[in-house]
Amino acid sequence: MKVICIAGPAKSGKTLLIERLIPELNRRGLRVATIKHTHHRNVSLDIPGKDTYRYRQAGAEIIVLASPDGFSILTEKAGTFGLEEVVSALPEKLDVILVEGFKQEGFPKIEIVPDDMDPLFVNDPSLLALVSSNTLPAAKVPCFKPTDIVGIAELLAT
Repeated sequence: MKVICIAGPAKSGKTLLIERLIPELNRRGLRVATIKHTHHRNVSLDIPGKDTYRYRQAGAEIIVLASPDGFSILTEKAGTFGLEEVVSALPEKLDVILVEGFKQEGFPKIEIVPDDMDPLFVNDPSLLALVSSNTLPAAKVPCFKPTDIVGIAELLAT
């Protein structure tokens, strides 16, 4: 299983890149999961007053919402967790996990470099590639245009 962090500043296109990579990786027969890290507190995936919310408020550690379309798992554990802990909690064997956030951890990463910025992780040994509309001649890793989803997927699939 490969865990790849997609790094870059806010509004740089991290979510869009992940959103475009998922179907291309699926097309190659890979099972893909995503992890989104947020610094916001008291994030809720359910709506106040609904049953799942009420179960969480009552103290359930794990809430599962099952429907004809699938199921979602919401866990409620206090504390700060590293990416390794989050990955190990995933219930199924996966081929690729695309992570938005956790960029300071030592997992392989792809950095999105906005047009008006220089790469932040150019000397990071875990950097796999850069994604930028600009040419980055000093880069020591592969560079892709944001639209080269096939090329980026090829890198991740090998």
